[in-house]
Amino acid sequence: LITALRAEIAECLRRHDPAMAAETYLKLLDEDPGQVLPRQHQLDVANQLMAAGRWAPAASAYEKFLAHYGRHEHAEQVHLMLGLLYGRYLAEPKQAAGHLKTALENLTDPNQIKMCKDEISRLESA
Repeated sequence: LITALRAEIAECLRRHDPAMAAETYLKLLDEDPGQVLPRQHQLDVANQLMAAGRWAPAASAYEKFLAHYGRHEHAEQVHLMLGLLYGRYLAEPKQAAGHLKTALENLTDPNQIKMCKDEISRLESA
């Protein structure tokens, strides 16, 4: 079943159906919470969960991405997403601040840097 679900996720993503891939990913986790997808698939599913407003599963998927692919060239983007998720939607300000500060170390886009600093300030003044 695990192999079939993983294959289904890959096929959904190949067909450009990230919503179905994300649903299948959640079924996969019901079967085995330790499952992690290949790097891009894990990121695609996390992004889809985020876009769908499924905050907790999105955060979990991003955390798994960092745990397994933390040296990824765009890891700071994932830290930024986690900081926003934890700070704005999951009421976890300490986790949010940690991820935002980690993101800030490597962000290069001025708009993202400003967003990150603004969010840290908002969390510290809350």
